Amino acid sequence: MAECLVHLNLSSKPYFPVWREAFADARDRQLFSDGPFKMDFWGRMLFWTLEPPPKFRFSAPRNFQPGDIGAPEQVLASFLKTQENVLASLAAAKGLALDRLKIISPFARQVRYSVWSSFVVTAAHQRRHLWQAERVADVLLK
Repeated sequence: MAECLVHLNLSSKPYFPVWREAFADARDRQLFSDGPFKMDFWGRMLFWTLEPPPKFRFSAPRNFQPGDIGAPEQVLASFLKTQENVLASLAAAKGLALDRLKIISPFARQVRYSVWSSFVVTAAHQRRHLWQAERVADVLLK
């Protein structure tokens, strides 16, 4: 279960500087909107792929695989702090045209999608691994 949380931390953190840069760009270009927002092609595809239960299984790139997870109590605290940062990023984006802001994926340089899609995909990815952690807990608690 701790490995799932560490993986989610590792896969959320690369977005923070990308999002900050996109938000600054949006303000400079005066790209404002209160939504509703639409996902683009890559967002829809990644959302469908990642939403639990898993439709496909694949290994995370090595740099997003948990190594030494450390003390379990620190894993949860770190995960919750990272979640606060994701929510703070979303709050910082309030009023911006999130579906008109394109970013390069921090995980696949050939993939460009909207900031809105990146938030939706991040949430789906997190649900996938929390679902996975729940399955592990179910087995351990039997």
